[in-house]
Amino acid sequence: MDIMQLRYFVSVADLRSFSETAHEFCISQSSVSKKIMALEDELGAKLFERTAKKVVLTMVGQNFYEHAIKMLDTYDAMQDDIGNMVCGRKESITLYTIPVLSHYKIIDWIIQFQMKYPNISVNIYENESVQIFSALQQRKVDFGIVRSNYLDKESYVQWPLVQDELAIVVSKEHPLADRGCVSLTECRNEKFILPNLAADLYNISMEACKKAGFRPKLFCYLNGRPEYTMKIIEKGLAVSLMMKKLAKNIEGFGVKTVSIEETVKSTTALVTSKNRSLSVKDKNFIRMLQKVSKIS
Repeated sequence: MDIMQLRYFVSVADLRSFSETAHEFCISQSSVSKKIMALEDELGAKLFERTAKKVVLTMVGQNFYEHAIKMLDTYDAMQDDIGNMVCGRKESITLYTIPVLSHYKIIDWIIQFQMKYPNISVNIYENESVQIFSALQQRKVDFGIVRSNYLDKESYVQWPLVQDELAIVVSKEHPLADRGCVSLTECRNEKFILPNLAADLYNISMEACKKAGFRPKLFCYLNGRPEYTMKIIEKGLAVSLMMKKLAKNIEGFGVKTVSIEETVKSTTALVTSKNRSLSVKDKNFIRMLQKVSKIS
């Protein structure tokens, strides 16, 4: 048994595909199959049930998967520690996040962490939740920051950071701008700016409108920072559903964030795979973010 056999095995288990694993590691599918068969021969048990349509773990395979994850984590941590000692290089944490760090001031908390632990660099990449969960599943990233509305709690562990709720954002000249609170049904005839279909906020917004009895009329989809949405709203061309704290942090003189009667809450959380072993630096990172956030 060697490390690469374990890596191939975990990849096949995660992707449920020998061909996708072969593509990921840039080797032939037959090479992956031979490695897995050799592993099964050594263990004296089948690890996968193979059918024409899918590959699934056997009971033995599921048990071995949990051990393999721990062995790979230990091996990778050992390599990092030895490399740091020999080469004097910095440790790192790789973080994929939805684009909320500056608006929720999470970036300030990360800066505090790096000031306290200057030997650890935090590499940050913005993406949508679908890509974040895919990267976590394939063990390409240490942590993700996502909205937990659709989090698979069987697969991921979370540490809540910020609680927020849905609100309507309108031009200051809009008839609803001076209202303290409105019903979402009052907005049924408005034109909406919606986030791209891969964003959790899109699904949250669509579900809220559906419960209010209508499907929002589309002005446009806007994939990008919420400041772009604010510019269009300011001109009175459309309205948008946004998280209240996020909207208030960026609203300019020409827009107004108005509460809605229908309470739709969302928690932004730090997440990682449940079967991933946490290193000391991981635990320090989690502890720092929890300490400074105090569930904002």
